Amino acid sequence: MMDPRGRPSLPRRLSLRRAPAVLPLLLVAAATGARADHGGTLQLNGDPVGPYRVSAWTEPRPVRPGTCQVRVAVMQPHGFRPVLDAAVEVAAEPLDSAGPATVTRAVAGEPWAGYVAAVPIAAPGRWRLTVRVAGPAGAGSVDFPLEVARGGLGPWPWAGAGAGAVALAGGWLAWSRRRTRPAAAPAKP
Repeated sequence: MMDPRGRPSLPRRLSLRRAPAVLPLLLVAAATGARADHGGTLQLNGDPVGPYRVSAWTEPRPVRPGTCQVRVAVMQPHGFRPVLDAAVEVAAEPLDSAGPATVTRAVAGEPWAGYVAAVPIAAPGRWRLTVRVAGPAGAGSVDFPLEVARGGLGPWPWAGAGAGAVALAGGWLAWSRRRTRPAAAPAKP
């Protein structure tokens, strides 16, 4: 189908009139950001821990009081192949208060997921997380700082904004369809 200028025209469903309905959905999708395979915030990236290399990620972003999920990948130093028979622990120690350190044993997940620990975080502030690894080739540990933000609303404002955008887009579509329907023919007597 050609327009009056001789250029190919867009099908009616793809016309620019309908673009405002799609725009809020694209904005919500762009605001969520991209995630890596492991998700979370990278804290350790192939750091040496005894005879191994360790990578660690924390979730959620940002970490808030409650449970912090720590994913740990233990790898051989050459070739970075996963080590599946290691024992992994994650210790969390508050630096801003005199609270006790907690130690959580990580559970082995799928080979590509590594080990996962649900570490309890009691309060906001600065923390030190220590990853301890023990396996057939030896043992070692490494720590990293963690800033824990004050509790907030979590993902609910984004979920509400997304639902509102979808509702607005649906309302706009219903309104625009009602406006473009042909008028009904008058009834014949």
